[in-house]
Amino acid sequence: MELGRVSFKERDVADLLELYGVADAAERDVLVALARDANSPGWWHKYGDVLPEWFQVYVGLEEAAELIRVYEVQFVPGLLQTADYARSVMALGQPGAPADEIERRVTLRMTRQNLLTRPNAPRFWAVVDEAALRRPIGGREVMRSQLERLIAATKEPNVTLQVMPFRFGGHAAEGGAFTVMRFPEVDLPDVVYVEQLTSALYLDKRDDVERYTEVMERLSVESASPERTSEILSGMLEEVLYMYIHQTYNGMPATRLAGVRWQKSRSSNSQGACVEMARLADGGIAVRNSRHPDGPALIYTRAEIEALIAGAKDGDFDDLLV
Repeated sequence: MELGRVSFKERDVADLLELYGVADAAERDVLVALARDANSPGWWHKYGDVLPEWFQVYVGLEEAAELIRVYEVQFVPGLLQTADYARSVMALGQPGAPADEIERRVTLRMTRQNLLTRPNAPRFWAVVDEAALRRPIGGREVMRSQLERLIAATKEPNVTLQVMPFRFGGHAAEGGAFTVMRFPEVDLPDVVYVEQLTSALYLDKRDDVERYTEVMERLSVESASPERTSEILSGMLEEVLYMYIHQTYNGMPATRLAGVRWQKSRSSNSQGACVEMARLADGGIAVRNSRHPDGPALIYTRAEIEALIAGAKDGDFDDLLV
C-alpha cells in the first residue's frame, strides 16, 4: 500500500485509524470517504480501449489538480483544442486507426475540457511556442476555428495563455513540452508530467519539480504577456482569414480573385479576342480571356510570365501561329 501497488480498502483505512488513535468521528468519516472515492472508477475508465494505461494516471491527476501549467512546442494544448483540430492531431498520430476509434479519442479529449468550466475549476496556465500556432494542422479552416477558440480562452477567468514568439530565439525549455500540476492538499507534492512516444514520466522528487518549475517561471517571464498574446493571436487570425479569402490556385474562377485590377491587352485579333492580366497580392500574375471574364484564371509566377514574354519576342512560338 505504501508503494502504491495496491489500493486502500475502507476496512484498511478504518483499521489504521484505530491503530493511530484517531478518535474524532468527523475526521474518520472524511478519510474513509476519500478511500471510497479513490476506489470508484473515474469517468475516463470507459475509454480504456483508446486510453493508454500510462495516460489514465495523467487524466486522474488532471482532474484533481488546482493548478495546471503547460508548455507546448508542437501542438495547441489538449484542453484548448477544438474538435476538428484534435481530430487532425489524432489522425497524424494514429494514421492507421479506424474512424470510430479516432472519434472516441476526440470525444475523450473534448470531455476532459469540461474540467475548465466546472465549479471549482482549476487554474490553467499555458505557454505555447509560436511554432505550434504557425503549423497548419488540418488546413486553414481548422486553424481559423482553433485561433478563435484560443482568443476566446484568453477571456476565461481561470485561463492564462502566453505565446513564446520566434523573435525571442532560444529559451529555457530546451527539453521540450511538459506539464506541472499542483494539488489542493498541502501534503501532496507537485507532479511534473513529461510525455514520450509510447509512455510518460511522472516526476515528484523535489529536485526535479524545482528544476521544471524554475524553467516554467522563466518561460512565463520571457514569453509575451497575456495581453500581448491576445493581440498576437488576433494578428494570426487575420493572416489566416486573408489567406483563406485570397487563396489562389491555377484554374480557379477569375471572378473569385477579389480586389485585383485587370489590365486588358491593347491588341486583339479579327475576332476581337485578347487577354487580361492582373497582379496578385503574393506577386503572382493571373491571366484570363477578356471575352469570358467569368472563366478560369491561369496563375503564373512573375518569372514565368517574363520567360513567356521573352520567348514570344524571340519568335519561339511563331510556328504555332502559322
